[in-house]
Amino acid sequence: AWQGDAPGGGRPSASAGTTPRAPEAPDSTVMPPSEGSATALPGAVQLNAAALSAAFAEQGGEVERSRDGMLRLALPGSGAPEVLRRLREEPALGFDRLMDLSVIDRLAPAGRLEVVYLLEASARGERLRVHAALAAAAAEIASATDLWPAADWLEREAAELFGIRFRGHPGLQKLLLPADFEGHPMRRDFRAGPEAGGEGGA
Repeated sequence: AWQGDAPGGGRPSASAGTTPRAPEAPDSTVMPPSEGSATALPGAVQLNAAALSAAFAEQGGEVERSRDGMLRLALPGSGAPEVLRRLREEPALGFDRLMDLSVIDRLAPAGRLEVVYLLEASARGERLRVHAALAAAAAEIASATDLWPAADWLEREAAELFGIRFRGHPGLQKLLLPADFEGHPMRRDFRAGPEAGGEGGA
């Protein structure tokens, strides 16, 4: 888990590592029609910000290109499970690989924490970031382990360091910290030491 994609650049954790970025498909990539969904992307539509925004508008999704040129889909955490499943299962989208899962703490009361999924459609070498916004007081979201088994340890790390609860995860045991450690040290309001009580204001 790391605090990446925030203004000024990200900070990957030691466990996350770095993955070389595959070449991204240009905006002129044409997507075939997807069947079985009333709100699926229509046929012969470019995979671009406007098309993805329209496809996921019902879930509150908004899409733009990040400064590094990658598409970024932001939405409320409540809409993330359906959106992630469609991204994984619809042939027109085909994001079959979870490359990384990270967290941003913006320290704002509303939408403070964001779970960030870095997805790849391996058939065309295209990547997409999905930002699911959560309130700190209700930092809970459905696990993505049923879609991408690679989410298992990544969600455990995010739960341990940021206090996010992943519903349906097979087991959120700690990976990095002692069993009796209190608080979530990657939250920006975390205070270490007995006087601070481990964590403040979250």
